[in-house]
Amino acid sequence: MRVRDSDPVSRMPGDRTASESRHELGWPKFVDYAKNTLDKVDSFPYEDFVRNSAKLAKVSVYTVVHRWIPREDNIYGFLKVFRNGRGGVKQVSLNRDIVEEDYEN
Repeated sequence: MRVRDSDPVSRMPGDRTASESRHELGWPKFVDYAKNTLDKVDSFPYEDFVRNSAKLAKVSVYTVVHRWIPREDNIYGFLKVFRNGRGGVKQVSLNRDIVEEDYEN
């Protein structure tokens, strides 16, 4: 009978999965895209912003929608998501200026 030395699922403390490291590398690209795009216009269509930022950061749309935008769409974050009027198109705008600390994950 063969006995395994270690469980292939277990990880060492401090090890990251491939998706965690991809998210960490993509975050500064997401912040750059938000800064460059939203500095030029007052607001930007939400769906286009999500699709373009996910493509540039090389992460999934799910990551942008469910992890990054909710994290920044609050009173302290740099993004603001809103609708124009009742049932209007969803828009994204800058809530405040993007500073150096925003680039840290």
